Order: sequence, then C-alpha cells, then structure tokens
Amino acid sequence: MDSKRVFSAALVTALAATAALRAGTVEVAGSQALKQAMRKAAPGTRILLAGGKYEGGLWVGNVHGKADAPIEIAARDPANPPVFHGGRMGFELEGCSYLVLDGLVFEQAELNNLQMWRCGHVVVTNCRSRNIKGTGNCDGIKLTAVADFLLYNCAVEKWGAEGSAVDMVGCGRGLIMKCRFAYPQVKGQTANCIQPKCGAFNIGVYRCRFDDASFRAVQFGGGIGPGRVNRYDAFGKLKETGFSGVDQVAMGNVIVAGEAAVAYASCANCAFEYNTIVDPTKYVMRVLFEGGAEPTARNSFAHNLIVYGKLEAPANVGPNTRPETFTFARNYWFNRLDPTRSIPRLPAAEKGPAGGADPKLDKDFRPEPGGRAAGYGAHAAGLEKAWARHTGKFTWPWQQARKLQTPPQTKPAAQ
Repeated sequence: MDSKRVFSAALVTALAATAALRAGTVEVAGSQALKQAMRKAAPGTRILLAGGKYEGGLWVGNVHGKADAPIEIAARDPANPPVFHGGRMGFELEGCSYLVLDGLVFEQAELNNLQMWRCGHVVVTNCRSRNIKGTGNCDGIKLTAVADFLLYNCAVEKWGAEGSAVDMVGCGRGLIMKCRFAYPQVKGQTANCIQPKCGAFNIGVYRCRFDDASFRAVQFGGGIGPGRVNRYDAFGKLKETGFSGVDQVAMGNVIVAGEAAVAYASCANCAFEYNTIVDPTKYVMRVLFEGGAEPTARNSFAHNLIVYGKLEAPANVGPNTRPETFTFARNYWFNRLDPTRSIPRLPAAEKGPAGGADPKLDKDFRPEPGGRAAGYGAHAAGLEKAWARHTGKFTWPWQQARKLQTPPQTKPAAQ
C-alpha cells in the first residue's frame, strides 16, 4: 500500500477518535487505552470501559471537565464491571477536577486501591474497593487535599489492618452517602472505616451501613501529629486549625458490631446524631487525643439508638480531652443483658436520656413502629430535618447526591 495512503488512513483514524471523544462518548478496554482516552478527553466526554481485568497502577493527572460538563469514566455494563487489579496504587488521580467514576472495581493494590491527590469536584458512585493486598496502613480509598467530593452508593471491604476504608487527609466539603463498609475479623489495632483527619473540615457521613467494620466505624479527626493540622482546599491551603478534624457530621447510619461506633480524636464541632448502633464489642464511643494541638472538645452525641450487651465501658475517655464540653442528649439505650440498667453514665451528664424497653429491631434495624424507640436512630422521622441544618457545609456534593437520587425525567410517549 502506498505510504501516503497509510499515513492518511492513520490520520483519519486519529481524527475520528478525537472527534468521538469531543462528541461525548468513547469505548475503551485496558488501562493504557483508558489513560490515553482520559488525556484526550474534553469536558463532557463519557468514557465507557469494557468489563474484565485491568492492570492496576494507573496514574492520570491534570484532567479537567467543567461544572456543566464533567468527564465520566463508567462501566459499559454494570453487571460486568472493569476490575483494576494490583499495582502499588490501583487507580490514582492527581490534580483533576469535575470527574465522575461510575461502576468501577478496585482490588489487590499494595498500598491504596483508589488514591486521589489535590483533586476537586469529583463524584465516585457505584464503585467497589476490596481485598487490598497490603497488610499495614493501607486504605480502600485515600483522599489527600481533595475538596468538593461525593462518594455515593459505594462499597469498601477488607482494607489494611492498620488503615481505613476511606482516609481523608486535609480534605474539605465532602460527603459519603449510602455506602457500605465491612471488615470482619480485622487483626490490626488501629483500623477504622471513615477517618477525616489532618485538618479535614465540612465532611458528612449520611445513611451508610457498617457491618463488623473494624475498630472504629466513624472517627472524627486523629492520625498524624500536631504539626499536620492545616485546612486545605482542592489546590491550596486555606487556614490553620488546632484540631485534626472540625465541622464534621455523621447521621442516619446503621453500625452493627465492630469495636466502637464512633471515636472523637482531636476534633471539635463534630456531630454524631440519629444513628443506630447495634452490639458494639468494646465501647459505644471513644474520646481521644490523637493528631491535633488542641484538646478534643465541643462535640455532640444525640438522638442515637443504641442496643448493646457486654462492654468494657460505654465510653472510653483518654487524656487531654474535654468531654465536659460535649453535648450528650436524648439518646435511647437498651441493654440486652439488664434492661433495668440500660441508661449508662457518660463522661458528662446526658440531657433527656431514654431507654429500657426492647426496641424490637427488624432485619433492617428499624425499631418497632409506634414503640418507645421509634423517634431515635437512623430511621427516626426527625432525621432529615436535622440533617438539613448541616448540608450547607458541603453544598456541591449534596447537590450531586440529590441528582443521583432523582430519576431522570422521561418524556411521555407520542400519541
């Protein structure tokens, strides 16, 4: 074949591929093909990934969609997802913005299955992180200096024995919603599920499910030492704070088993409210000093429904904390072993505690309708109104979550 014709054919193919990207949709298979497609993608591009195994260790940087035209990387067939297997980091994004990851699976990375650095306006939905290869401080999802992010309807299972399901370092304005976490029989001593730390601020955890989810299901703050407590935006430092975590909230979550449902660690202005806690193995809550310069103070534990049996203590309080500044209010307690002694003594006096009668939880951990516990926990009627007072902390991810909850409008069929 004439060399000019070969060159012309190749040029036409390349231009067609670029046009396809700019037109909105391209289908790819394999990690390198995905990397090339992301580098070429224009705002509004939708990259559909074929199912099957993809080589882990993928790094992509400086990919940017727009507010009204994000770049989407999605499974072509949700029933046959792309699986990113292995690598030091399974899937890594740096300096990216306005991206959507939908229906991807990450597994067997040596350090973190999904890692993001200095990114902003990112949605991760219908994704799964599982069976990390690393055994130490290894995370299912690791976010570093990421702002305006949403994790929605995702699952994380079996992360590192000293790591987190979702670890957030210096992140802001993020929402974790309708996600599921499970790590039964973890062998480490510091593993947790959700940890916004190192100055993380304006973080929400809403309507998630935790099943035997390691040592601390929700941990506000904690982590690295007192020198690492700066607040970050997506691409730069905002201001310093003396706490490892500030202005964080967890509501509407169901937490089953695990060592402790919540840990307040060098944090302030963090609310753990309207959650259902069932059978923690050691503590209901912990109040600790880990990773900040200021003593843990001014947090809340309220309107929760707690069903428990044998505990080492309802609350574990460490040094350099100020539990007397906490708000403990209107929780419902039921001690399976001795209902007459259901309401425990907390680190500070609780306002309006209730309990003593079996809430008769169903298979979804809803209390008996009309029973004494019906107004407490993750299924209480007052949850949404209480939650609405916090959504201004993470406006952009909450807007994205509401879009995902709203089915697309369909036009009526022609008559």
